[in-house]
Amino acid sequence: MEERGFSINKHVENCNIQEDSMEALRLICDKVSVCGVVLKVPITKELLASAASVRSKYRNHLEQDRKKRESATQGLKRKAVMDELEELKKKVLTEVCEVLQKDADQLAE
Repeated sequence: MEERGFSINKHVENCNIQEDSMEALRLICDKVSVCGVVLKVPITKELLASAASVRSKYRNHLEQDRKKRESATQGLKRKAVMDELEELKKKVLTEVCEVLQKDADQLAE
């Protein structure tokens, strides 16, 4: 006989979800299996409070992810601008060196 926990884990792992969500699903499945049926799970004040705060926690999580992505994007843009500026500096210095070399050659003649 196959253990029930393994089939739940297999089902959960087949979904494309993050580790935190996977742990939460396992906890829920464990609690339901302890109670026997979903309808027998006791609804406590803590459970209701947790359910009420989940949406705001999720929004905060999404906002933090968005800020991280924006920060990474800005960092990449800043790096691209700095690289371009460095290339322009090198180009200008090369041109100045060529002009100075040409002037020195003319003065030497």
